[in-house]
Amino acid sequence: RRLFVFGEVHAPGSYRLAPEDGILDAINRAGGLEKDPDLGRSFIVRQRPEAEPEVIHVDLGARVTRGDLSQEVALQDGDILFIPRHRDRLQARDVLDYLFGLDLIRRVFRKD
Repeated sequence: RRLFVFGEVHAPGSYRLAPEDGILDAINRAGGLEKDPDLGRSFIVRQRPEAEPEVIHVDLGARVTRGDLSQEVALQDGDILFIPRHRDRLQARDVLDYLFGLDLIRRVFRKD
């Protein structure tokens, strides 16, 4: 499975995951969390054939700090995991990361 990880991780990008890998494995593959993630506002974007993408809210704060397994989502090929920065600290880098992610996803899903 290929997963895209963006936002407050050390190495945003595309990663291949084993079938048993979960969200914390994906974050680990992306180098771990940066210093200012807003774990409670994380989400997964899932492409759906013939429909609008699905946005799945994930409270990674509950998953990481309390081990809340209800926040573990079975990842699918092509999912996009986004971990935002705290709202009061939005910077130009956030916008550039977002734009880079859109371009990368467009190139991966482009049908030639």
